[in-house]
Amino acid sequence: MFKKLTLGAAATLAAVTLTAAGNASASTQLTCNMQNGKRAHVVVSRYFKTIAFAQRTIEGEPIIVFNPAYTGRFATGRGTVIFTFFHECGHHVLGHTKPRVRHAGYNREQKRRELAADCYAIREMWNRRLLTRKRLATILRDLSKLNEDPEHPSGRVRGKLVMRCLQAYAQRGKARYGDNNQRPSNPYRH
Repeated sequence: MFKKLTLGAAATLAAVTLTAAGNASASTQLTCNMQNGKRAHVVVSRYFKTIAFAQRTIEGEPIIVFNPAYTGRFATGRGTVIFTFFHECGHHVLGHTKPRVRHAGYNREQKRRELAADCYAIREMWNRRLLTRKRLATILRDLSKLNEDPEHPSGRVRGKLVMRCLQAYAQRGKARYGDNNQRPSNPYRH
């Protein structure tokens, strides 16, 4: 069911998923570094009807499962694939993959977790200098196509939050580094 990739093969993730999106140009090293120093393993599987999800193995190891067959259905460009990877990574880093009991407010809580993972993803892309204007536009366009479901807010809501997170993060960066530092004052390159 799963094809487990070695951690070194995580670099091929971008190539695998971008091939399905029809854009198999240069690959990007994508790693999900946990707070405890471990990395989430990347798994490719075509058995799930979703682009990606984060979960833990029976042994408790974090994994990110990607389905390259679904990449082209949601992601129209490389930026969205990278955003999706870091969104799923965010679920691990933020502790969203720990076992939870469903309760009356579960769906509302789940939607908050999804929005937090979106903020994590856009911040990681900026920190790793993977965010360009073109990629941001692609991410926002692809998010806008998503409908609300019991566990996910609508793409329109998610897109607005991504922009708020990015703007807030950029302002904190300016305050921390000043306007003439190593970090670009504009978080998205051309």
